[in-house]
Amino acid sequence: MPPRGSKYTRSTNLIEIPNRKGSFRSTGIGGSITGMGCEILGIDDPLKDRQEANSITIRDRIWDWYTSTAYTRLSPGGGVLVTLTRWHEDDLAGRLLNAMKQGDGDQWTVINYPAIAEKDEPHRKIGEALHPERYPLEMLEKIRINVGSYDWNALYQQHPAPVGGSIIKREWLQQYEILPKVFDKIIQSWDFTFTDSASSDNVAGTVWGKVGARFYLIDCVCAKMDFVSSIRAFQRMSEKHPKAIRKIIEDKANGPAIISALRNKISGIVPFTPQGSKEARAFAVSPLFEAGNVYIPKQDAEHPWVRDYIDELVSFPSAPHDDRVDSTTQALNYLATGMGTGLISFI
Repeated sequence: MPPRGSKYTRSTNLIEIPNRKGSFRSTGIGGSITGMGCEILGIDDPLKDRQEANSITIRDRIWDWYTSTAYTRLSPGGGVLVTLTRWHEDDLAGRLLNAMKQGDGDQWTVINYPAIAEKDEPHRKIGEALHPERYPLEMLEKIRINVGSYDWNALYQQHPAPVGGSIIKREWLQQYEILPKVFDKIIQSWDFTFTDSASSDNVAGTVWGKVGARFYLIDCVCAKMDFVSSIRAFQRMSEKHPKAIRKIIEDKANGPAIISALRNKISGIVPFTPQGSKEARAFAVSPLFEAGNVYIPKQDAEHPWVRDYIDELVSFPSAPHDDRVDSTTQALNYLATGMGTGLISFI
């Protein structure tokens, strides 16, 4: 706005100060600005809601307007400021950043303010709220649960994931209400990264059963834990699922410490060394999902963790955490290779 007390002319879309250079002109996305130039092109929230974000027609229309109309109005040496909520990985910002990565687009400076810091920043540590006086961490955690990981990661953390999924597609997932009574094998699979500090990854443990060519996720725990909490979680899971005789623990990170502490107390602990990168391991088991052979429980009071589990799975490798994914790929790789024998009744 012009300085207080200055004279200016104003219309519905134009502000000018007489006898001064410069003006401010506004228009909507798709509006006509042909014949007008600018030194600063500001674009604010080109997508207004989830419905628009999920429409490829609207995303294409915004992109066409930006490239063929808005961008062509920029004067030499001018700049573009895009302020937006990241509703979709293929939104305007997503396309601009992808063009930059491909080497054929403009170079952008990205300023991102996630609701909860995902790394140490100049004015806050990882895990701290952006504006704790207005939105304390406890409130943000409640919001995260209410809106779900998919919208949380997009709207509050600004890194949206593909709707269908990245490596593992959402539509590939099968869901069950009743488990088979007999399994060929039942195992636990654990990914241990403990310190319970805000900067640590989560500890994740899953229980899986295999019947023929089908794999069933039976239980899951995922939280930040220190060494003692990790031990207790492992013991509780073993007591809850005594027929999960084999307990597969990734033999990296903090896994060896858990193995050393419990090997003589709990039977069936098997160190497992994963091969390849996290992405390679996910790609290796993706055919099992695509074939419809992996079954996840339906979200209910007994399985309140299902939504977060699925969101992390289909967001990988873009999600901020991948511990449940690591536990899952480890279990499926182990079961799919035919390791272990025996018929187990689940009664």
